[in-house]
Amino acid sequence: MIKLLIYLCIPLMVSLVSLGNGTAANSTELWQKPLSQLPDPPDRGTPEGNSEPATTRPESVCPPTDKPLTAINHGRGSDHTLAEYPTWFFYSPYTRETVGSLEFFLYDEMERRTIYRTSIPLGETPGILQIKLPEQPNYALEVNQTYRWYLTAYCSENRDEGPDVELDGWIYRRPMTEELAVQLENTTILPYLTYMKEGIWYDAVRDIGQIYASNPQNQTFQNGWETLLQMLGREHLIQAPFLR
Repeated sequence: MIKLLIYLCIPLMVSLVSLGNGTAANSTELWQKPLSQLPDPPDRGTPEGNSEPATTRPESVCPPTDKPLTAINHGRGSDHTLAEYPTWFFYSPYTRETVGSLEFFLYDEMERRTIYRTSIPLGETPGILQIKLPEQPNYALEVNQTYRWYLTAYCSENRDEGPDVELDGWIYRRPMTEELAVQLENTTILPYLTYMKEGIWYDAVRDIGQIYASNPQNQTFQNGWETLLQMLGREHLIQAPFLR
């Protein structure tokens, strides 16, 4: 469970909110609470997934890495989104020289239908990559539906035995409620803080991740990204660069 105390991050939250059109006065009380004490999300949870590889094949030829292939998500029951076309964030320790390919798969909840599948080109260095679901009607997530995803790595050309490394997880598209819409329209609190409070973790990661990736020299955004990684138990990725 996530146990980090939000009150340690009050200066960060105040500076982030000050980037909007108001003040942080109304949000201070919220961020003085541990995340574990915030209200539970009103909708159903998601099953637990494997945000890091559970096992690798004994005969795997994947090179050793300092950090594992990692999904930057909640992974423990609150993997929610409001987005029709969400974005996933992953850390890849591999490069084009060491791994044949990464592949991403999105299925319906029962894994009977493939929603989306793509191969992910790797660069010359390890880093954080984004996978955006294309905005086409046949890929759209339906409200109140849960979906299953996999990220796989093949370190050799032989695919007969399946992937060498594999991550898996879930994503549930929550409906927008009137109460949540009001919170998101509040200009005194940046949306990603509301997403965190409400357990909409995919959207929280997307918002602060994309802001920081576009402004890597901005100390406030850097602090926001580092805090989010700590809350998700991904401290080992704080120094990881974003891949373009």
